[in-house]
Amino acid sequence: MGKLLRTTCLTVCALMFAPYAGATEFQFTYDSAMGVLSGELTGTLQSDGDTIDVTSIMDFANFNGTAFKSLTQVESIEQSNGSSSPPATVTLDGSVLDIVASSSDFNDQFIFDSKGLNPHGFGEFFDVNQGGNSNILAFEQIDPSKWSVQAVAVPEPATLSLFGLGLAGIGFSRLRRKS
Repeated sequence: MGKLLRTTCLTVCALMFAPYAGATEFQFTYDSAMGVLSGELTGTLQSDGDTIDVTSIMDFANFNGTAFKSLTQVESIEQSNGSSSPPATVTLDGSVLDIVASSSDFNDQFIFDSKGLNPHGFGEFFDVNQGGNSNILAFEQIDPSKWSVQAVAVPEPATLSLFGLGLAGIGFSRLRRKS
């Protein structure tokens, strides 16, 4: 019985820490000539296995180690120009980076426009604006090889419940042995 219990506990632990295939949180990094943009985004990985429809940027996004204000507005270049679609989109391989992430006062933001759809005619570009110092950094041509994104392992609630039940079972069996 003891060996079975240990095996069950080890299996439950292994399942708990395995990456969750339907992860909706992704760590991203863009290593530009201007500096390093990094953080976490939430979104949905599409059926092609490469495209992520971005819904939000987590509060700890930063550029060169300096945190942004909360980037509450996330949209595509098309949406920032008044269209209702498509959503902000990035791909795992960096071939599509179409996202505008801004604070509510627009003093902090970053922009990726890999489609060249901005109204200013910049073509494909990446830009960062922090603390209201608009365009303190030069626009830069997007380079997909500088982009990296990976899923963050998020255990499912059911997995956590199973883990908790496993621990409770271990505690109960030890209690039973003592009495």
